[in-house]
Amino acid sequence: MVEEITKLNLGRVLVTGGLGFIGTHLVNKLNEYGIEPDICDLKNGTDIRSFDYSEYDTIFHLAALRGVPASYDRMEEYFSTNVYGTYLIMLNKKPSCRMINVTSSSAIKMLSPYGMTKAISEFMGKEFKNVISIRPYNVFGENQLTEAVIPQFIMNSIKGESSTIMGDGLTTRDFSYVGDVVNELIYYAKKDGISTDNKIYNMGYSEERTLNSVLSDVLFLCICSKEPIYLSARRGDQRRSRSTEKFHTDIIGFDKGLRRTVKWFMDNKKSWSEQIDEKKHYKDWDGTILKNKDIERQEEIEKELNCKFIRIKDWVGVEY
Repeated sequence: MVEEITKLNLGRVLVTGGLGFIGTHLVNKLNEYGIEPDICDLKNGTDIRSFDYSEYDTIFHLAALRGVPASYDRMEEYFSTNVYGTYLIMLNKKPSCRMINVTSSSAIKMLSPYGMTKAISEFMGKEFKNVISIRPYNVFGENQLTEAVIPQFIMNSIKGESSTIMGDGLTTRDFSYVGDVVNELIYYAKKDGISTDNKIYNMGYSEERTLNSVLSDVLFLCICSKEPIYLSARRGDQRRSRSTEKFHTDIIGFDKGLRRTVKWFMDNKKSWSEQIDEKKHYKDWDGTILKNKDIERQEEIEKELNCKFIRIKDWVGVEY
């Protein structure tokens, strides 16, 4: 596979969201094959809504506001970035430019504003030439310092703390290792003979895993025996999720990917612990950040929302 990619000429390449979790892995993989992509990312001061796309031959589009819970409170921002920003790329790229539009498995059922923005981006892709929409399923891996479930399980277990599961833990996901995901994105960028117009592809192992089973695997790898804390399920979450298609490339797989991810978090504990300490905040059940001043007026908020705060160390859950 390395030999094939090194012979590939993708032309001038752009990665939007290239400084994010999946984006950094993709950029590093492209670098290994001698490809130096340009990066459009808010972290380097560039915005997908005001970028010149006219000179690129291949665009990997990963830039987006992500996450189901926050999309309810930031709906306008989500549509501006995920829908309008994506539309501008499709509109202004060269017709010959192959665009890999990375969406989400959340687009299938559209149970949240986030899922809806991704579904709209897929629909728009059908109206433009040379656009392939790819739905990665629940990506995890090294350096994923987010509120995603697997890194949270790992970090809590390494610290010897209980993890929180929203719901009964029987919710299923098709968790996909980031190393397999970036190889598959490159596969679609380089592959000749595949239909690139009006096409949407799923990307996963086509394997369902419950949150309970994933936490059990993490606890075993981290040598931790803490029982999870179960809270109310989040609105907008799918009960079951599994890709209908499998990776085309040689895969690393979930088990080996999870071991690599746990090892990375163990080897880099000081680094991610410091970053988390800097970002400490209180969160309610749907991901909204609660400022300290809000915690101080806890009783008032509980009356307004008809809810009850549940404090677990420095994390605050909300039970309705």
